[in-house]
Amino acid sequence: MATKRKSTRRSSGESGSTLYGALAGLLIGLIVAAVVAFYVTKAPVPFVDRASRQGDTGKLPDPRQAPDPNAGLYGRDGAAGA
Repeated sequence: MATKRKSTRRSSGESGSTLYGALAGLLIGLIVAAVVAFYVTKAPVPFVDRASRQGDTGKLPDPRQAPDPNAGLYGRDGAAGA
């Protein structure tokens, strides 16, 4: 009852198709990665344009004339050590 199976040979077009598919996938992936890298390097970087502008050339306030930020923490007698 046991029947012998004939071994089927692959035609010459089928041999190595997995290898060719893997190489094609790697090639396509490399091309996509190169395109993305080129796009990212040529894209404008945020905040660079704002930082490169000349700021306000006005005079800065004198820090000695600034209000005391610890005035609310002083007791009845004023600043410690005074």
